[in-house]
Amino acid sequence: MLGNCGIPVAMIFVANQNGSHNPHEAMELSDFMKGVDLLWHTVMDFDAA
Repeated sequence: MLGNCGIPVAMIFVANQNGSHNPHEAMELSDFMKGVDLLWHTVMDFDAA
């Protein structure tokens, strides 16, 4: 919806060892932290672009 309104959007996908939408979803903390690091750098560098 946001993209259709001209608002830039993005998604960060984090590896999930049991597959997405699985009732036993799991992720390694290191994979989660990679996503957090990517989000942090994206937000911090936003004005630089």
